[in-house]
Amino acid sequence: MGQLLSQVRGERVEITTPGEPGTIKGIIVGIEKQKKPAGKDQVVEIEQLNLLSQEGLRGVDLGQVQRLQFTRPELEQEFRKALEVLASGHDKLKKTVSLNFLGNGKRDVRVGYVAESPIWKTSYRLAIDKDAKNSRAFLQGWAIVENTTDEDWNHVQMGLVSGRPISFRMD
Repeated sequence: MGQLLSQVRGERVEITTPGEPGTIKGIIVGIEKQKKPAGKDQVVEIEQLNLLSQEGLRGVDLGQVQRLQFTRPELEQEFRKALEVLASGHDKLKKTVSLNFLGNGKRDVRVGYVAESPIWKTSYRLAIDKDAKNSRAFLQGWAIVENTTDEDWNHVQMGLVSGRPISFRMD
């Protein structure tokens, strides 16, 4: 919560804590890390929310905050939208597509899409030994695979098949 609130410094909020009757209203000044004793020889680091309220500058232990609400409705709505976008990104197989057609009348529509996938290229080298009594040819082939997706390749097994070899040069 401290990292989130640091990003919205200057915004007005209402917070509820167990030791306070009602809500505390103020403007976020920032988040401060403090060390407090916890037990005999131990120290813990806590985050303190610093607010500018009508009574002046006030520090509230973030661990004690039960409820926090942005008082500006636009920010609250923007925050909710950002969380929805994050949640929709969890389903890797699902993509949102919007189609808009202007004009009137019936028409045929064909829709297609391109899915990102790894690509690979081949390169071949043919070496002929002219000096040997029995001229022999030696064919070498290389496959260069490029992962263009966002997925990491761990423990991947591959089989590459080419029906039409294409030669190229690459550093």
